[in-house]
Amino acid sequence: MPDRVPVRCPVCRRDHQYAPAAYPCRCGAPVVAPPALGAPARQLVHRVWEDSWITVRCGVCGRQDRWPQPELDCGCGAVLALPVLSLPQAAGRAEPEVARHGRAPAWDPVALAVHWLERLGHPRSDAAIRQILRELPAHPVIDAAVAEALTGKSHTAVNNALNQLEAAGILQPLNERRWGRSWEAREQLDLATAFEERVGGVG
Repeated sequence: MPDRVPVRCPVCRRDHQYAPAAYPCRCGAPVVAPPALGAPARQLVHRVWEDSWITVRCGVCGRQDRWPQPELDCGCGAVLALPVLSLPQAAGRAEPEVARHGRAPAWDPVALAVHWLERLGHPRSDAAIRQILRELPAHPVIDAAVAEALTGKSHTAVNNALNQLEAAGILQPLNERRWGRSWEAREQLDLATAFEERVGGVG
């Protein structure tokens, strides 16, 4: 897979080089959504939460999990959804969990994310708090600096969002320092651990 993928904005026709993000599979291997080379990017005008996720199979253990749809912010202001290969097209064709165990994996970050959205009262799609939620499956331990880098939001907006997530019980503080605070999404980590234990107990 190339380190960078050429992407052209359909709005301003500007060319970009996109570096595919790697997500951490529970087996420890990095999982990268395989880009559909040559397919055009799509401008996101109205974001739908359920459509903001893709299913990616780990090429090492064959596990399938849901991860955020790759996106790119163009300088013209457009947000682009980047096309990826579907599971049958993807290069890693290891046997999936559902085929080995006869049922879908119990660990579903999408179901948890929907539950969190309901708990928060469905914030706006462009709100910092919602963008942080999208990143928690790949970053269950987070601080303000990481959240700012992931969302592109201001320091004030990110800190307000993190405090709201803590107040809602979605994030739990790992320290009580005034500066340099960090949090963990314990529900996310607990679900991942339970899934790992279930898979480890099948044999």
